[in-house]
Amino acid sequence: MRRGLVLTVALGALAVASTQSPADARGAGAPQATTADARLQAWDAHVRRRIRLVLASIPGQLDRRRWPGLSHRRRPTPDWIRLPIWLDRAWAEERGERLPRGALLEILWGQYALFLCLRIQDDLLDQTRDDLRLLLVADQFLLESLRAFHRLPGLDGAFWELYQRCVRDTVNAALEVGSLEQEPGRFTQRRLGLYARVGSAFRVGVAAVSHLHRRGRDLSWLSRLQDRLTVFGQIADDLEDLTADVKAGRYTWVGNVLLAAAPGE
Repeated sequence: MRRGLVLTVALGALAVASTQSPADARGAGAPQATTADARLQAWDAHVRRRIRLVLASIPGQLDRRRWPGLSHRRRPTPDWIRLPIWLDRAWAEERGERLPRGALLEILWGQYALFLCLRIQDDLLDQTRDDLRLLLVADQFLLESLRAFHRLPGLDGAFWELYQRCVRDTVNAALEVGSLEQEPGRFTQRRLGLYARVGSAFRVGVAAVSHLHRRGRDLSWLSRLQDRLTVFGQIADDLEDLTADVKAGRYTWVGNVLLAAAPGE
């Protein structure tokens, strides 16, 4: 048991280290920024501006200080933002063809806006927020995500079918996870695959880049990779949030492992 937990912690630490932000890397004495780093910096500035525009467009001029978590703060960049950047660069170098100007930023914004929509809904479901007006803010970010991807005419019906399926899978899996976590012992190792399904919506950015580069054949292995990253990342998050989850009566897989452990393990 202890070895399993140590492995889990190590994997979580590896996931955090692998998503170190460009600013953190430079502070650690890393070499000059690469093209990928430059794109991450451009995305960071772009997403901040887009969030400000969305919040400013909502009637009543929301005070962002009353809506914590909606501003984009510097933190380790998630793999579902880094992967589209890396893939675009690799495939462009391989074929000598780049995406249309501004297309990558639209893809990243569409993915991030979808994340914000689902994050708000998840916070309300977990009762970490109780202002139901946030449901309308979540709708705004969903519309932003749809607009961003609709600006890319190269995305066909196959992409939009995948988009809908991924969002549906995320919503259904999140509800199932929420139900399992209400009672101790129900979320077992056999259910860990649900974490991958919860992360389904974070595949759409990679899928968009794959479609525009005509690399749809790579989506199968990329989806499997993202599933594994999602499960590892969620386990790391559950370790970090363990105390808060137990106090709130949420029995995650990590919590159940610890509750079932014998004294001294």
